Amino acid sequence: MLTDLAYLAVLAGASPFLAWRAARRGKYRRGWGEKLLGRLPVVAHDPSRPVVWVHAVSVGEVLLLPGLIDRLKASRPELRFVVTTGTATGRNVAAETFPDDVVAFAPLDFSWSVREAVRRIGPSLFLLSELEIWPQWVAELTRAGVPIGVVNGRLGEKSFAGYRRLGPLLRPTFGRLAFVAAQTEAYAERFRALGCENVATTGSMKFDRAVGGGDVEAEAALAEVFGLLSLAATDRERGPRSRWVAAKEPVWVAGSTSAPEERVVLGAYRELRSRFPELRLVLVPRHKERFDEVARLIAAEGFALRRRSDGCESDAPGDAVRLLDTLGELSACWGLADVAFVGGSLPGTGRGGQNMIEPAAHGLPVLVGPDVRNFKAVVAMLREADAIETVTAETLAAAVGRLLTDRDGAEAMGRRAAGVVRSGLGATERTATLVEGYLQAAASSRAA
Repeated sequence: MLTDLAYLAVLAGASPFLAWRAARRGKYRRGWGEKLLGRLPVVAHDPSRPVVWVHAVSVGEVLLLPGLIDRLKASRPELRFVVTTGTATGRNVAAETFPDDVVAFAPLDFSWSVREAVRRIGPSLFLLSELEIWPQWVAELTRAGVPIGVVNGRLGEKSFAGYRRLGPLLRPTFGRLAFVAAQTEAYAERFRALGCENVATTGSMKFDRAVGGGDVEAEAALAEVFGLLSLAATDRERGPRSRWVAAKEPVWVAGSTSAPEERVVLGAYRELRSRFPELRLVLVPRHKERFDEVARLIAAEGFALRRRSDGCESDAPGDAVRLLDTLGELSACWGLADVAFVGGSLPGTGRGGQNMIEPAAHGLPVLVGPDVRNFKAVVAMLREADAIETVTAETLAAAVGRLLTDRDGAEAMGRRAAGVVRSGLGATERTATLVEGYLQAAASSRAA
């Protein structure tokens, strides 16, 4: 009751800001019945077809799940899945990714909304992707006898310190988790320190998701839209990176960027064009709400612009900055690159880095800024293999120029990066095996 009152006070205080954001940017307009009242779609009760409820905060966490869910469906075809997210973008991506499953907004952490959602879904198991611990979610699910697991568990230093400060208040919540499948042993130790008992180190499912030959058709289509026709026409049978050696135009992709990184990247591009006039830049902002903002910045900085959303209609010159302003195409975009810069990592963004596993899997030399606290373990693996380079706003142009000049060295760096990703494979299978054990235990408990 006290927790509900505290949440209501916070929601009331934030309501003017939420209303302003809804009016100005169209955010927070959807799903309030699901969020506030727990009115998720009703899943018909069928003891022979248990339901697994999976929660993913936003897009990144959603995109971790297809491998795991497909693996569980293959071994347990009777399972049904409900996928919830906390953001509108995440929900849109989840609906596209899981068209045969129930997709909804997650209830807010009010006791009544969580209780109603649990009643409507009737889950046999609840899975959190990475980590989003809410006390009343855990309490209501536990009260309903639903085991709670964390998959691809990640607990960074900052989050760990915050949870520890709340010590006695949150320890019972962590203690109620049935299991945690942690990405690294360091994360596993932090979960144990917070009161989790059944913690296994399974590795990061991001490695499994990133590996593959790439979507050749998607890459070729994107190359055509962006006017990189030499890439679209290149022989694609020669493996990562070498497939682009015939391309006339080297391509630099700056992906998952946040402010002020686009301005830094554009400055570096301006500096590099005098030495590499054929260099092409593709900018991929992290959040769709900033697509128009970044388009205006590109124009203000004096560059011609070619937007993905314009299709093949653009008549922009060859040296125009390409803006990938659609969702779900970043992986294909990495497939066009010769050099990768992964955003959210320069000072001022406050992001702590974004996923650098995917460009590494594509066999790219990877550049990141110094703030990669959310991916310390991955960066450490790449650094040990000499497969990643840390840059600052001042050294970014020089680093890109060096990689473009030493193409043999850049390709060797990319091969080492791909090797690191291959060495991390298997987390999805280990996680699925762990989840199956708890599904079996839950079935036995119901039968008893």
